[in-house]
Amino acid sequence: MFILKNKEPKYNDLLKSYVLNFHGRVNEASVKNFQLTLTIDPKEKVLLQFGKAGENRFHLDFKWPFSP
Repeated sequence: MFILKNKEPKYNDLLKSYVLNFHGRVNEASVKNFQLTLTIDPKEKVLLQFGKAGENRFHLDFKWPFSP
């Protein structure tokens, strides 16, 4: 069994807001944007991410242990 958690955003002084790094996959801020990591992973590698890419477009990226 895997226990997952939301990755904590980091505060960006330049933007004066909390941000997550989606590596160019997400273009717009949204309360629906999130990333999941393993609770036991000290490096917090992202296993699943969901984010707004346009007005009516969203990206969902995942890797093992998730499958379509």
